[in-house]
Amino acid sequence: MLAELARVLRPGGGLLLGLFEGTPGESFEHAVATAYWWDAEAAGAALDEAGLDVLGVERRTEPGARPHLAVEARRRVHGLSPQGEEGRATICPGLR
Repeated sequence: MLAELARVLRPGGGLLLGLFEGTPGESFEHAVATAYWWDAEAAGAALDEAGLDVLGVERRTEPGARPHLAVEARRRVHGLSPQGEEGRATICPGLR
Protein backbone atom coordinates (compact mmCIF):
# COMPACT_ATOMS: atom_id res chain seq x y z
CA MET A 1 0.00 0.00 0.00
CA LEU A 2 2.84 2.45 0.80
CA ALA A 3 4.40 1.82 -2.62
CA GLU A 4 1.11 2.80 -4.25
CA LEU A 5 0.92 5.96 -2.13
CA ALA A 6 4.47 6.82 -3.18
CA ARG A 7 3.64 6.12 -6.82
CA VAL A 8 0.73 8.57 -6.90
CA LEU A 9 2.59 11.34 -5.05
CA ARG A 10 4.46 13.78 -7.24
CA PRO A 11 8.23 13.76 -6.71
CA GLY A 12 8.82 15.80 -3.57
CA GLY A 13 5.15 15.37 -2.56
CA GLY A 14 4.33 14.96 1.11
CA LEU A 15 2.49 12.36 3.16
CA LEU A 16 1.28 12.46 6.75
CA LEU A 17 0.68 8.97 8.09
CA GLY A 18 -1.15 8.27 11.36
CA LEU A 19 -0.34 4.98 13.11
CA PHE A 20 -0.99 3.24 16.41
CA GLU A 21 2.31 2.84 18.26
CA GLY A 22 3.12 -0.56 19.71
CA THR A 23 4.75 -3.91 18.88
CA PRO A 24 5.00 -3.96 15.07
CA GLY A 25 2.72 -6.40 13.28
CA GLU A 26 0.49 -7.29 16.22
CA SER A 27 -3.19 -6.80 15.47
CA PHE A 28 -5.97 -5.51 17.68
CA GLU A 29 -9.68 -4.90 17.32
CA HIS A 30 -10.66 -1.41 16.26
CA ALA A 31 -14.16 0.04 15.85
CA VAL A 32 -13.78 0.20 12.05
CA ALA A 33 -11.60 -2.80 11.15
CA THR A 34 -8.77 -4.91 12.50
CA ALA A 35 -5.82 -2.56 13.09
CA TYR A 36 -2.10 -3.15 13.50
CA TRP A 37 0.58 -1.71 15.75
CA TRP A 38 3.69 0.00 14.36
CA ASP A 39 6.78 1.54 15.86
CA ALA A 40 8.79 4.42 14.42
CA GLU A 41 11.61 2.18 13.22
CA ALA A 42 9.31 -0.24 11.36
CA ALA A 43 7.36 2.66 9.84
CA GLY A 44 10.59 4.35 8.73
CA ALA A 45 11.85 1.14 7.11
CA ALA A 46 8.55 0.55 5.29
CA LEU A 47 8.43 4.15 4.05
CA ASP A 48 12.07 3.96 2.92
CA GLU A 49 11.39 0.77 0.99
CA ALA A 50 8.45 2.50 -0.73
CA GLY A 51 10.68 5.39 -1.87
CA LEU A 52 9.74 7.92 0.82
CA ASP A 53 12.02 9.80 3.21
CA VAL A 54 10.89 10.37 6.79
CA LEU A 55 10.99 14.06 7.70
CA GLY A 56 9.62 13.88 11.22
CA VAL A 57 7.78 11.82 13.81
CA GLU A 58 5.46 12.99 16.54
CA ARG A 59 4.27 10.74 19.35
CA ARG A 60 0.99 11.30 21.14
CA THR A 61 -0.02 9.56 24.33
CA GLU A 62 -3.09 10.40 26.35
CA PRO A 63 -4.42 8.58 29.43
CA GLY A 64 -6.98 5.97 28.41
CA ALA A 65 -6.15 6.20 24.69
CA ARG A 66 -3.93 4.11 22.45
CA PRO A 67 -0.51 5.70 21.74
CA HIS A 68 -0.26 7.24 18.28
CA LEU A 69 2.50 8.12 15.84
CA ALA A 70 2.25 10.82 13.20
CA VAL A 71 4.93 10.30 10.56
CA GLU A 72 5.68 12.99 7.96
CA ALA A 73 7.37 11.75 4.80
CA ARG A 74 8.21 12.97 1.32
CA ARG A 75 8.54 11.11 -1.97
CA ARG A 76 12.13 11.04 -3.20
CA VAL A 77 13.00 13.05 -6.26
CA HIS A 78 14.75 10.70 -8.74
CA GLY A 79 15.94 8.46 -5.89
CA LEU A 80 17.65 11.28 -3.97
CA SER A 81 17.14 12.13 -0.33
CA PRO A 82 16.17 15.69 0.68
CA GLN A 83 19.90 16.44 1.14
CA GLY A 84 20.60 15.37 -2.45
CA GLU A 85 22.45 12.19 -1.48
CA GLU A 86 21.50 8.67 -2.46
CA GLY A 87 19.51 6.77 0.14
CA ARG A 88 17.57 7.85 3.19
CA ALA A 89 17.38 11.27 4.69
CA THR A 90 19.28 12.09 7.85
CA ILE A 91 16.59 14.42 9.17
CA CYS A 92 15.40 11.78 11.66
CA PRO A 93 18.36 9.50 12.34
CA GLY A 94 16.54 7.82 15.25
CA LEU A 95 14.21 6.11 12.76
CA ARG A 96 16.82 3.89 11.19
